[in-house]
Amino acid sequence: MTNDCCVLCRNPLFQHRNGSRMCNRCDHVWFETNSDADNTKDKDLFGDWDKDYYGDNKVFEFHKVRSSGFEAMVARLSKIYPARGRLLDIGTGVGMMMQAAAKDGWTVEGVEPSSRAAKWAHQLTGAVVHVGFLEELKLKEGYYDTVTMVDVLRTIPNVVDFLGSARRLLRPGGIFLIREGNRRILQSVSWCRQWLKGNVRGQSSAAIRRGTDCHGFSPASIVYALRQAGCVQSWVEPSPPFLELAPGANLVVPILKRSVTLASDILYEASHRRMVLSPGMLAFGRVATD
Repeated sequence: MTNDCCVLCRNPLFQHRNGSRMCNRCDHVWFETNSDADNTKDKDLFGDWDKDYYGDNKVFEFHKVRSSGFEAMVARLSKIYPARGRLLDIGTGVGMMMQAAAKDGWTVEGVEPSSRAAKWAHQLTGAVVHVGFLEELKLKEGYYDTVTMVDVLRTIPNVVDFLGSARRLLRPGGIFLIREGNRRILQSVSWCRQWLKGNVRGQSSAAIRRGTDCHGFSPASIVYALRQAGCVQSWVEPSPPFLELAPGANLVVPILKRSVTLASDILYEASHRRMVLSPGMLAFGRVATD
């Protein structure tokens, strides 16, 4: 990532804020890195996924029970693209998104850099899981009806190139579904900061990934990123939460999540689908039909 202009829109006007930079044009935030990190490959930036994250079996136990959010996301996707078709889930982890989509009638595949997680996802779904980073794989272009990414895009150093690579895999009229944290809400409400991490007190310290987030998206900036990738239509909605209770979590957490989600949905509809005030957001992008 360059330090002299916005990593999304190339605007040279930005603000410095506590180790991050915010663009005055597209509202994107990216975090400052040193020159070595700017030139490193994804696999080096994130370390060894099998060892640093999926090396702890508690990670698998935690992820495999988180189904509610994935099912709700797939239900929303299927309303937008009722024909179903081929779905590619990038950064699929243990395969929960793939499983939810397969149950809803999609033909699924995954991309996952961890061989341990990919094996788990394959056992869970019986589907093909390509092991490696997207840029290293030679997947069929114009083949998939939808490409999904759940809490992945913020970890990618070069968002524009990455989305461009994913865009080429979509058929004409295909759909992106991207779930990310809503920076605007997470920064302003301190208790929300752990929302998208799922309250993972059940994990041991060995399960903490060495990689760090590269970006902080707002509704405006993620829409801009999708347009940069060639989407002719893009919009943002409140994301459904994961309601499962993690080990050691407070029993009031699911109730609190339901309440916040309900309030966010009401405000979203009341604003004619313009205001996204939830801690998580779903971004959709549709590519041209020809």
